[in-house]
Amino acid sequence: MKKPGIGIIGSGRVGKAFGVHLARAGWRIAGVHDIDPEKAAETARVIPTGVFDDIGDLAHRADILFLSVPDSEIALVAENIGELEYVRARFLFHFSGILPSRILLLAGMDRAVYSLHPFGGISPDSSGENPFAGLYFSGEGDNSARPIALRITASLGGKFIEIDAEKKASYHLAASLLANHMFALLSAGERLLRESGLPEKEISPMIYELVGSAFANYRKFGPKGGLTGPIVRGDELTIAEHLVAAERAGLRDLYEAGLRELRAMLFGD
Repeated sequence: MKKPGIGIIGSGRVGKAFGVHLARAGWRIAGVHDIDPEKAAETARVIPTGVFDDIGDLAHRADILFLSVPDSEIALVAENIGELEYVRARFLFHFSGILPSRILLLAGMDRAVYSLHPFGGISPDSSGENPFAGLYFSGEGDNSARPIALRITASLGGKFIEIDAEKKASYHLAASLLANHMFALLSAGERLLRESGLPEKEISPMIYELVGSAFANYRKFGPKGGLTGPIVRGDELTIAEHLVAAERAGLRDLYEAGLRELRAMLFGD
């Protein structure tokens, strides 16, 4: 029996890595479409598969369509699919962690829709190790599409977890804070260490060790038990000095926001 063909619309980081590693897991990638033909060609080359300049041609060939486009473009792409004379695909998926699967019904009510979101950052280089291995994939949508989501998650070495479509904003905010805002903290810490006069070559290794030990403590003892520092000790004098230094560095708002969350976590206020 011929394997179902997956069409990928959009060839950014997620779409490219998805196509590459799903193909390596034995799935048939029917083709790639992107508004940027160069990006589509590069993605198709590394999968490898064909490039479709017309979204209708890809929709005509694929059994399953995955929309790997920015969240703001999902509705428009779904509407474009709905205007096509013929769409072979009976299953539509998107990768958005914040939009509900039902937005894909803009493509028509005669196909199953599903949202499958990898809870992790995907690097620009998808040609090496599988970036999806070990990640959680949150899913919600039509029951008839769920088995496909489960098979794809397993093929990519991920772990499937169901999510309530109405609560995805909180879920995605958590992902953004953990995966994106963490870089703001790393950047601020790097700048402060540089301003403190430490040798440039030692700054990154120091950060790796500090952050690594913090994550190890979090993993072993949880957020309360693993936390160290002046707020745990009740050292208000040190915190006051931090506030002065943060003000001087233009980081007072960032530091105070962290203090409020830590106090709420520790003391419930």
